[in-house]
Amino acid sequence: MKYLTLQSLTIQQKEEILQLWNNEYPTVLKHESVESFDQYLASLLIERHILIKGKDEKIKGWCCVFQRNNETWFAMIIDSSIQKQGYGSKLLLKIKELYSPVNGWVITKEGYVKQNGEAYFSPANFYKKNGFTLHTDIILETDKIKALKISWSK
Repeated sequence: MKYLTLQSLTIQQKEEILQLWNNEYPTVLKHESVESFDQYLASLLIERHILIKGKDEKIKGWCCVFQRNNETWFAMIIDSSIQKQGYGSKLLLKIKELYSPVNGWVITKEGYVKQNGEAYFSPANFYKKNGFTLHTDIILETDKIKALKISWSK
């Protein structure tokens, strides 16, 4: 696997990340088109993207780091075919080398379903193992999801 750090994405990279997003996140967060995903990205003050590419040059993981309300935040997706092999932890290490503190949201509620019909499992324990704090008192709740704020700092 190869890690790439970029300031912006090509259309092809956006298409691959969109497919990854729709495959791995709960269906309630699905983007219907590249344009919809592009609007999401445009709403963020993005500092950098980090991609994990396989030997076939396909994107297997994606992270973007961005600014929101004078804080550094990130969003991350790892293809289920490479989960539990250390790639996500390595990606988090790259973020931690560059940023402190860093924040994110994690879905903790069970019952969400992925596009392929499989259950979506919360990555909360993954983040805890990687030194993140789950803030049970800071909750993001929309008509689509409920998530907790997570953070890490040196």
